[in-house]
Amino acid sequence: MQETSEIDPYSLFLFSLKSKESRSKYAQRINRFFDFIEVPAGETADRCKVFFQNVQEDPKYVSNRVILFLQAQKEKVENKKLASGRVRNYVNTIKLLCAVSSPFLGGKSCVDCLEDEG
Repeated sequence: MQETSEIDPYSLFLFSLKSKESRSKYAQRINRFFDFIEVPAGETADRCKVFFQNVQEDPKYVSNRVILFLQAQKEKVENKKLASGRVRNYVNTIKLLCAVSSPFLGGKSCVDCLEDEG
């Protein structure tokens, strides 16, 4: 059995999803989020590691990037280029990624970092 420190964030993210279809959709969404916030291209697992390294270095990183991303999605909804339900899907995806983050942030999750900002 692997120790928590050996498990990468993306593996935990995928493990928390039950169906293969959900894993595929959530992976697509998280990659779109990473593209928007300019996490370097590569394997999704590597992008997750970079994302969490950025969070550790600057807790404001999460809140700033999530807000910018959601504002852009909101504009797409207002311009009728995106259905509002899809924004909810992005929120759920980002929340899940944050929920599994605590082993990589010293017991604190991205959600805690967002709340610390408020």
